[in-house]
Order: sequence, then C-alpha cells, then structure tokens
Amino acid sequence: MSVGNGTRNIGLDLLRIFACMIVVTYHFRPSGDLYGPPEIHFDSSWIPSTLLQFTKYNYLGADIFFLLSGFLIADSALRISSTHFATSRINRIFPSLIFCSILTMFFNWATSGIDSHDIWQVTGLHLFYNFTGASFLISDTWSLVFELRFYLLMYILLRIRKSVSQSDLVLFALGIGIFPILLDQIRDIDSSSSNSINLYLYFSFGILLNVQRNNHAKRVLFPLLLIGLLCLNMSRMRIEQISNPSSKQLLFVCLIAAYALLIVIFSRNFHIGNVAIANYIRISALMTYPLYLLHENLGLGMVEYLYKLGVSTKVGYSFAILCCIVISWFIVTFVEPVFRIRIGESRK
Repeated sequence: MSVGNGTRNIGLDLLRIFACMIVVTYHFRPSGDLYGPPEIHFDSSWIPSTLLQFTKYNYLGADIFFLLSGFLIADSALRISSTHFATSRINRIFPSLIFCSILTMFFNWATSGIDSHDIWQVTGLHLFYNFTGASFLISDTWSLVFELRFYLLMYILLRIRKSVSQSDLVLFALGIGIFPILLDQIRDIDSSSSNSINLYLYFSFGILLNVQRNNHAKRVLFPLLLIGLLCLNMSRMRIEQISNPSSKQLLFVCLIAAYALLIVIFSRNFHIGNVAIANYIRISALMTYPLYLLHENLGLGMVEYLYKLGVSTKVGYSFAILCCIVISWFIVTFVEPVFRIRIGESRK
C-alpha cells in the first residue's frame, strides 16, 4: 500500500494479509457451530479449546479493513484530485468484484441452479441499491456497501475542497463517526442495524490514525485512539459471554496489545530492502481483496459440494482454500490489469 510520497508501506501490506487470514479463519473455523454449511461438522478435538474461543472473534478482521480504508483514503485525499480518487476506487473494486461474482454465479448454477437475481448482482450495482431485496450473491459484499458510501462522502469532500487539509480530514472524521451514532439515538432501529452504523467509527479512526502520523499530536492522539478502539471492539465482542475468567483476562490483554501494535504499524513506514520479498508481500496484499470475495460463498460452497460427494472435510477445506488462493492470484495478475481505467495511478 502506498502512503505519503507514494512509497510502499510493507507494514500495512502485512496488516491487510493478517486481517484477511483471520476473516477466512472465522468463516472456515473448525467447530460444531461452523458459520458455513450447517450439515458439515469438522472434527475439532485436535485444536486447543482456548484457540477455538478466540476464533469466534476473528470477524474483527473485517474491522481492520475498515481502519485501513479510512487511513489510506485519507492519505489519498491529501494528494490526488477527485477524478483521480473516483477512478482509483472503481479500478480497485469492480474488476475483481465482477469476475468473482461471475465465478460464484456459475458455480451456483453448476451445483444447485441459478437464481435470477444473481445476474443483476454480477454488475455490482446492487451495492448502490438492492431493489430486488435478494440476499447478496457474495455475502461479504455487505462491507462494500459501507465502503462505497464512505468513498462517496470523501469524493464530495474532494469536489467541495479542491485542496484538502488535515483540519478538513479531522472534521470529516468526526462527522462520519459521530453523526451515525446520533442518528442511531433518535431512530428506533434494531441492534444489528445499530452495530452496522457504528462501523463508520472505524473509518473515522482510520482517518485520525493518518492525521496523528503526520503531525505533532501523537502524544495526545495515541492513547485516545487506543482507548477508543479498545472500547469499540469490546462492545462488539460481547466478552461477557465468556464464562472462563482466565480466557477473559487473556482476551483483554491480547486486545490491548493488538491495538497498540496496530497503531504503531499505522504510525510508521516500514520498508524491506529485498525487492523479491517486498514484491511477494505486495502481490499477496493485493490478493486479499479477491480472496475476501471468494472464500465464503465459493470456497464454502466447494466444501459443501465435495462433502456431499464423500470427500472428507479436511481435504475439502484444503482444496477450497487452495483454489481461492490460485484464483485470487490470477485475478490480480491477469484480470485487474486488463480492465483498469488508465490514468497513471498506482494500486493501493
């Protein structure tokens, strides 16, 4: 991911890879209450119970993506035009989305029949308005709905303010972080919608992480951001459901350490001198987006289909993950470069 003067920040690339890994682990977690196909039961006796306790919270990896998005988009807003910004977002989102949607649609058609709504969703336009009301062809595109709204708000800011300053970004971050919460308080909405609204806070925190990296307010913002992130995630994790006191204490310690480390990674530029290793990490980080789109519906669909054919779950999971990784590499290497709108920007 490029930051500041356009140089690649290896730390952020590694963070994106880590976030993708724990999200995939969450959806593929080997437990009796598997998030995927309910009729598949993976033997989890060989996995420590404490580790299984932690994997239940690996959905927080998606929140790291929101943090990264806020951080990187704020960085882009300081150095590119509104047209450049819009084009770069289209290039990043839609080629992979359309390709993954087509693959998932044809897999569904080959294994269980096609849904007429899937054809509409292949275009990605349902992310702007899902007029059919059908469930998403790719379940994880729920996060793209929030991403696109955030991008639209940032695009409007760039159109209004030709030269965005850090003060503008702070006000913008406070606006997108606080306004949805105030709206939540005056509207009668269910808890799931309230939880989704609060996800905008991650964009806000991401922007503030960028600001604290670029000015002299680190001593003040660092502890505030750490406390804020910790409180936000504590509210989402429902830690009170953990009955084991030692597990609960360990989780608290790990949370504090993890978010302190997160802020350090966001605050510094890490570079690797070895070009081959740096390029490998860069490609792997770019692969996380198509892998994120593929792993749940296509990946778990493969596991379920193979399970019905008598293939063991261990083999099924291994095959599905390998297929998703290979397809993600193919998309990044061959598909995205073909369909990108060329305006001279670098990929993030």
